[in-house]
Amino acid sequence: MYFDPLRVFLPVALLFMLGAVVVAISSYTITGRVMDVTTVLLFVTGFQTLALGMLADMLNRRIP
Repeated sequence: MYFDPLRVFLPVALLFMLGAVVVAISSYTITGRVMDVTTVLLFVTGFQTLALGMLADMLNRRIP
């Protein structure tokens, strides 16, 4: 095992998802509207990063 992929990808994914929540809440409180594109883009990026990390972890555990 070379490294633990979830140690790398999980914090990055959570950072993107947390950024999406912060942008959604702050834009709603400041302007009264949610910045849809930015929020969705950050959340999808976080989800894809998490999926990539889980896939890398699965392959890392499978290959001896």
